[in-house]
Amino acid sequence: NAPAGHVIALLREAATTLDPADQALRARVLARLATALAPDPSARAAGDQAVDSARQAVTSDPESPGAATALAAATAARHYILWGSQAPAAALADADEIVRAAQRAREPETELDGRVLRLTHLLELGDGPAARRGLPDLDRLAAALGQPAGRQVALSRRSTLATLTGDFG
Repeated sequence: NAPAGHVIALLREAATTLDPADQALRARVLARLATALAPDPSARAAGDQAVDSARQAVTSDPESPGAATALAAATAARHYILWGSQAPAAALADADEIVRAAQRAREPETELDGRVLRLTHLLELGDGPAARRGLPDLDRLAAALGQPAGRQVALSRRSTLATLTGDFG
C-alpha cells in the first residue's frame, strides 16, 4: 500500500514550497509525507517536523480549529510511525495530545481514535482501572457519531477489558 516514489517527491516539494506562515498546512503535508515514508527511518524526522509545525500553528493561533486539526493529524501520524518503538508513557502522552487537539477542533472521530490509543497505552502500562474509566468516553463518542464503526470500536475495547479482567457479567 506504499505510494509511488513520485507521490513522496510531490509531498516533499509541497512541504518546502508552502507559505512558511501556513504552519498548519505544512504540518498536514509533513504528516502525510511521514506516513508515506514509513517504515523508512526518514519518516520519524518528517513526523517530528509535522508535530513541530502544528505546535507552532497552535501557538500562533490557539483558537484556530485548523491548527488543532493539524496538531491531531501530525501527532497521530508520528504515533503511527513510532508504533511499538515508543515507551508506553510517551505513547500515552501522544494519545492525550491527539484527544486534546481533536476536542479543540471539534472532531469526534479523531477524538475517538485518540481515546482508543489512550486506552491501549494505559493497558500497556498495566493501568486497567484508568483504562476502564475511559470506556464511557468511547461509548459517548460512538453514540454521538452514530456510525456502526464507532460503536464497533467502543464495543471491542469493552470486550478487550472484559477478557483481561474475566468480567463477563
